[in-house]
Amino acid sequence: MKRLDDMKKHTINERWMQKTVVVWLGAMLCCFLWGSAFPCIKIGYELFGIAGTDTATQILFAGIRFILAGILAVGIGSLLQGRLLLPEKQACGKILWLSLLQTVLQYLFFYIGLAHTSGVKASIIEAVNVFVAILVAGLIFRQEKVDAQKLLGCLVGFAGVVLINLNGVDFRMSFSGEGAIFLSTVAYAFSSVFLKRYSAKHDPVMLSGYQFIAGGLILSLLGLLMGGRLQRISLAAVGILVYLAIVSAVAYSLWGMLLKYNPISRVAVFGFMNPVFGVLLSALLLKENDQAFGVLGIASLLLVCLGIYIVNRGKKTSKQGTRYLVAVDSYKGSMTSLEAGNAIAAGIREAQLGAAVQVVPVADGGEGTVEALTRNRQGVEQCHCQVTGPLGTTVDAAYTIYNTERGKTAIIEMASAAGLPLVPEEQRNPLHTTTYGVGEMIRHAIEKGCRQFIIGIGGSATNDGGIGMLQALGWHFTDAQGHEVGYGAEGLERITAISSEDVLPELAACEFRIACDVRNPLTGVQGCSYVFAPQKGADESMVERMDQAMMRYAVLTEQPAADGAEYLRPDGDHRTPGTGAAGGLGYAFYMYLHGTLKPGIDIVLEEIDLQSMLSDVDCVITGEGRMDAQTLMGKTPAGVAELAKKQGKTVLAFAGCFGDGIEMCKNSPLFDACYSVTEYLEAGLNGQGSRSRQELEAEELEKRLETEQAIRNLTACVRSVASDR
Repeated sequence: MKRLDDMKKHTINERWMQKTVVVWLGAMLCCFLWGSAFPCIKIGYELFGIAGTDTATQILFAGIRFILAGILAVGIGSLLQGRLLLPEKQACGKILWLSLLQTVLQYLFFYIGLAHTSGVKASIIEAVNVFVAILVAGLIFRQEKVDAQKLLGCLVGFAGVVLINLNGVDFRMSFSGEGAIFLSTVAYAFSSVFLKRYSAKHDPVMLSGYQFIAGGLILSLLGLLMGGRLQRISLAAVGILVYLAIVSAVAYSLWGMLLKYNPISRVAVFGFMNPVFGVLLSALLLKENDQAFGVLGIASLLLVCLGIYIVNRGKKTSKQGTRYLVAVDSYKGSMTSLEAGNAIAAGIREAQLGAAVQVVPVADGGEGTVEALTRNRQGVEQCHCQVTGPLGTTVDAAYTIYNTERGKTAIIEMASAAGLPLVPEEQRNPLHTTTYGVGEMIRHAIEKGCRQFIIGIGGSATNDGGIGMLQALGWHFTDAQGHEVGYGAEGLERITAISSEDVLPELAACEFRIACDVRNPLTGVQGCSYVFAPQKGADESMVERMDQAMMRYAVLTEQPAADGAEYLRPDGDHRTPGTGAAGGLGYAFYMYLHGTLKPGIDIVLEEIDLQSMLSDVDCVITGEGRMDAQTLMGKTPAGVAELAKKQGKTVLAFAGCFGDGIEMCKNSPLFDACYSVTEYLEAGLNGQGSRSRQELEAEELEKRLETEQAIRNLTACVRSVASDR
C-alpha cells in the first residue's frame, strides 16, 4: 500500500508542479531571490569589510553562506515532509558532483568575477546561462529537442537583458571579472541538467541541502587555507549572510522541484528574469544606474516576458493538425498491440480535434509479433506440420507465411517445436532435448516456397548447439565409429566429424533473420551452458560437461579444413554475442546458415519499415504493459524511441504500470515523458466516495486493467495528457 500511496503522491506532485501558474510563480520567486543576491553580496562585502582583491575571504564568505543554506534546506524540508532528510548511499556521489558544479565551481567563479566587475555586467553575462543550459540539455544530454522556437524565445529574452543594461555597460572585458562570471554560467548549466536527472530518483530538496553543505565546506576550507578571515562582524553583516543563505535554500530547492517535473527549457528560460531583478534591485540598493524604472526598464521586462512565453508556448503543440504515430507493444493480459494503439488514438482525437493519428502494431519478438508482421500483408497463411519435439516425440507445430516483394516469408517460433513448455518438469534434461523439430519446420516452409525466414529463438528447452536442427537440414555429425550422434548435448560430446554432403540445396538461397535478445557467447561462464542450462534442468556437473562439449563442437566447426567449410561463415566464431542464445541454436544459425542475430524489435521495425513512416509525423507514442529497467534492454518502447529520436521526433511512452528502475526510462534521452495508467487511476481514487485509500485492495486495480476497462482507462489517461500538450 505504501508503494501505491507513493505513486499517488508522485502523480499529484507532477500534475501540480506542471501547472502553468505554478511554474510561472515558482520560477519568478526563484529569480527574484537570486536577483536580490547581486546587490546583497556587494552589500555583504561592504559590511564585512571584504576588499575586492581579497579573494580568499570572498570564498570563505561564500562557503559559510552555503553551509547555512544547506542546513536550512534540510531542516525546512524535514519539517515539511515529517521525516529527517538523509541522503541515500547511492545519492552520495551525485551530491558531491552537484556540489562541485553548482556550489564550488559556479560560485567560486561568480564571487571572484563579481568583485572585479559591476553588478550590471554580471547580470548580463549570467543571462547567458539560459542558452547554455538549454543547449547542454538538448545537444549533449538529449533530454529534450532544441528547436527554432526555443532559440527564438531565448534571443528575445536575452535582448531584454541587454536592453535594460545598455546605458550602464562599458564593453571592457577581463578574465578575472567577466571571464569568471561566464565560467560560472557554464557550471550552472551543467548543474541544472544533472539536478534534473538526479531528482527523478532522489528528493530535490535533499539533493539541494546536502550539496550546499558539501560545497560550502569545500569553499570554507579553501578560503581558510588561502588566508581568508571575516574581520568585521556585526548584526547587519550576519543578517545579510543569513538572508543570502535563505535565498539559496529556498530558491534552489524550489528550482530543483520545478526541474524535476518540467523540461529544462520551460524552467531555465525564466533565468532571464535574474538579471532583470538584479538590475532593478541594484538600482534601488547600489545606485549603479538610474534607467531601471524608465522606458528601457519597461521595454526590457516586456521582452523578457515575451521570450519566456515563446519558449513555453513551444511546450504545447498545436491542437490542429498535429500528426501522431502510435506504435505500442501489447499490454500483457489486457490489450493486444492493436487494441492498445486504438485506445491511445481515441484519447488523442478526443483531446485534440484535427490531430492525425496512425496506429502501427509492433512487438519485440514475443506475443503479438505475428500480428505486427502480417497486418495488411497479402497471402497470409497459417501452416501446421508434425515435427520431432524436444523429447523425440511427435508434436504439432504451427508457423505463419506471408508474401513480400522479396517472396514468401516464414515466421517461425522455435518454441513451438523445442520450447520448454513442451517438456514436463520431471523430464527436463538438456543432455537429451533436441532442436531437430526446428529444422523440420524450416524444411517444411522451404517446400512451401519460403526463402525468407524470421525466427524467434526464445524459450528453448535445449542445449544442443543447434545440431538437431542442422541434422534435420542435411548435416551429419558423426562419432569415432562413423555413426550419427544422438539427440541433445550428449551428442555434442561424441562428435568427431562434420559432413555437409546431404545439406538441403535450397538453403543457399535462404535468408535467416534471428530474433535474438541475449548477448551471451556460445561457451564460457557467460555462455549458454553456464547461464541458461540450469533453467532447463541441468545440475552443476552437467553444466561443466556441456560447456566442454560445446567448446569441442565449436573447435570442429571452426577448423579451416572442416568438411563443408564452404557452407560456414568465414568471419564468425563462438565468441560472437548472441551465439549462446537458445542453448547454442544462435550459433548454428549464425555459423551454418549465415543468419543475422538481431533484437526482435529491430527485426520487426525493419520488416514493417517504421523508419519511412516516421518522416511525416510530429510525435511518436510507444509503450507496453509494464515499463521498468528491462524496457531499455531491447524492448519495444526503446526500439521505437531510438528510431524516432534519430529523426528528432518527440517520443511519449504510456505504460499500464511502472516497475523497478523506471527512473532509468524517465532519465533516458529516448523518452520525452513517461506516463502510467495505474498512476493516473491512483490520482483519481480519492474522488470516489468516502472510501479510504487503504480500503482499496490491489485486486481492484488489477480488475481495472482487464481488457474492456483497460482500453477505457488508457484512452482517458492519454486524453488527459494530450489535452495539456
